[in-house]
Amino acid sequence: MATLGELLAAVVEADNEASVHRSRLIESDRLLKITEEALLDAMKEQGVDKVRNPELTVTLVEKTRPQVKDWQVFYKVVSKHPELLERRVSAKPFAELLEQRKGKAIPGVELYTYESLQKRRE
Repeated sequence: MATLGELLAAVVEADNEASVHRSRLIESDRLLKITEEALLDAMKEQGVDKVRNPELTVTLVEKTRPQVKDWQVFYKVVSKHPELLERRVSAKPFAELLEQRKGKAIPGVELYTYESLQKRRE
């Protein structure tokens, strides 16, 4: 069985490697977004809705997504159709409200406990 020191060293090594990969992924995602936007602009400018090469076919499609303009009105609809909202509580505002209520439970919600490692670079 490994010692705590050995396990901690393994966590440091894996964390360092993951950090390098995250940085590369962030940069790759940024470059992908820039090149996709350039392709989208060029396709629109040239009136083309599909381009392809042996590796990839890209099709210009229009999509729609809901955007609430009046939350008070929308909440009336949600009261009859709660499935319209994703069912999760926003953690930070929940914690703030719980603090304002001095720890008094918020009706309909219960806390659960889980274990996690918190890391801090020295």
